[in-house]
Amino acid sequence: MYPEPQGQNSANLKVVVAVAMLLLVVIVLMSVMYVWSASFLQDDEGAPLATFSATKQTDGTYLVKVIKVSGGKSLSMYSFHYFIKDGNRSTIETGEVAGIMGFAAGSGRAVCYNDNDQDSRLSSGDTFLIIPGEPGSTLENRLDLEGYIFELHYSPTNDIIGSTTLP
Repeated sequence: MYPEPQGQNSANLKVVVAVAMLLLVVIVLMSVMYVWSASFLQDDEGAPLATFSATKQTDGTYLVKVIKVSGGKSLSMYSFHYFIKDGNRSTIETGEVAGIMGFAAGSGRAVCYNDNDQDSRLSSGDTFLIIPGEPGSTLENRLDLEGYIFELHYSPTNDIIGSTTLP
């Protein structure tokens, strides 16, 4: 129906089409390589791991000490929730670690957190004070927590990063 272009114009058109297709292939390959390589650059270590020790104090409170914290993206105290579970593993107390920082016995809080080095990050030496019988708290009617479990969860993934049984 239409005549085929002849001469120099036909050759120029073929070169332009070939270059355009080559550029399209290069752009697609570069995009694929970018997405592929970006997956290696993500700092996705997941949840940190923590170890604790728990002791019962002479006043009947429990002191849970952070022994070691390793790995993970964020160790900010805002990234953690604590849980206290009874012998049946039912949660009886839970909350954000940041929400219990700096409180002490007599504050109406069942659990208090002491950021030992005051860096707003969960780290070795930090402590949790668990106060059975604390008036106004969920532990008000529980005087002995022997065998109960203290757990710490990493909020972004809800992974349990560590736990200890209260003595």
